[in-house]
Amino acid sequence: MRIGPPSVKEADGSRRAIFPREARLRNLTYSAPLFLELIPVVDDIEEESVEAYVGELPVMLKSNICPLSRMTNEELIELGEDELDPGGYFIINGTEKVIVSIEDLAPNRVLLERNEKTFMDVAKVFSTRRGFRALVSVQRKKDGSLNVEFPSVPGKIPLIILLRALGMETDKQIISSVSSDRRIYNELIQNFEQTLEVQTVDDALDYIGKRVAIGQPKEFRVQRAGYVLDTRLLPHLGVKSENRTAKAFYLGGKSAFSSLRKKSRIVGCRYHLCLA
Repeated sequence: MRIGPPSVKEADGSRRAIFPREARLRNLTYSAPLFLELIPVVDDIEEESVEAYVGELPVMLKSNICPLSRMTNEELIELGEDELDPGGYFIINGTEKVIVSIEDLAPNRVLLERNEKTFMDVAKVFSTRRGFRALVSVQRKKDGSLNVEFPSVPGKIPLIILLRALGMETDKQIISSVSSDRRIYNELIQNFEQTLEVQTVDDALDYIGKRVAIGQPKEFRVQRAGYVLDTRLLPHLGVKSENRTAKAFYLGGKSAFSSLRKKSRIVGCRYHLCLA
């Protein structure tokens, strides 16, 4: 591979050297031609190598490729360039551009944190799918109650109710989606007691529907709740009704809540929003 000096190709096909000042004035890209060495193979026989032009490479001002990096202040002034310009940017179609680093949380990875003031533990994931990002969090309060927050649903939804809405109708199914650990099961008992009025999938969907479709008939509320669960809850696992079981197991996990007993830390979890 070879990179030529910064240049511009004129309308008549000729190519000549270019400097940043001209690129700004003529709304051009300050770039250099990029060449690759290719070896043609004909009938399994390698022929003499040839150099092919493959495109233009934008040049960072004052980089090793840029001739300004090797000029004195007097030479820069003679060319009409600013001798105090530190460089480090590009000129694209006459406009100065810089590369800005962006710090972002890893998508589809579980983060676990503890609030030492409120003694509340939170497991959250930025569920991302095709440009859409949904923050889903499971919160465990000091009294052991478990609640979930996710987009489009006001307030917090008890974890037990959400798991029922996702198809885990019986207590046994809910426990199996969480853990077989007896200690964790004991922590779940009080959460079952807090949601005794919601015992079926339909009841759980209606519970959520009353928050997302206030004042609407029950049939519409249930339908709307299902739509929200499919499209707003953990969308990276899918956006169809058949993905609800996977979402339930992701929320529960096989070692759910056990690590909330540990010190505050951040962990990545590939498969579960399991607080573990």
